[in-house]
Amino acid sequence: MHAQRQSIAAGFTLVELMVVLVVLAIAASVVTMSVRPASGHALETAAENLASTLEAARWQAISTRRRIAWEAPATGQAAAQWFDQSNDGTWQLRVTPASLLDGVVTIVTIVQPRPASDAPARLILGPEPVGAPVCVLLTQANNAIVIVSDGVAPFSVKTNANC
Repeated sequence: MHAQRQSIAAGFTLVELMVVLVVLAIAASVVTMSVRPASGHALETAAENLASTLEAARWQAISTRRRIAWEAPATGQAAAQWFDQSNDGTWQLRVTPASLLDGVVTIVTIVQPRPASDAPARLILGPEPVGAPVCVLLTQANNAIVIVSDGVAPFSVKTNANC
């Protein structure tokens, strides 16, 4: 009988190595696309939340035929405030929910419409379906983001826009 030699191959084939490299490359690209700077992401999330809240308030003002105002937080003020306008034209403070901007936004500036110098920075919504153009600038450290509406279109967040 002839002795048969068995050859045992040690290691991986080229195909196996290529498959592992492709899987690692895909995983690395997914991780790098999903990782953002924490502060920029938090600011964008706060802006999206505020834009949605402003849009909901606009539709509430239209449906109830009453004006609703959002007052941006002043320096040192804990949170933004919401107001309803009563039938006699006076503004009544609403029960204000926890601010969507706490701990995220350093400065809130209502750029358009421009408030009078002695008046609080209030954004008045409704009851007309077509309002004035709006631009709210949110800033935190070196990041800035704007919430805009042309008065007809829904509020939207723009990362690379100016008021």
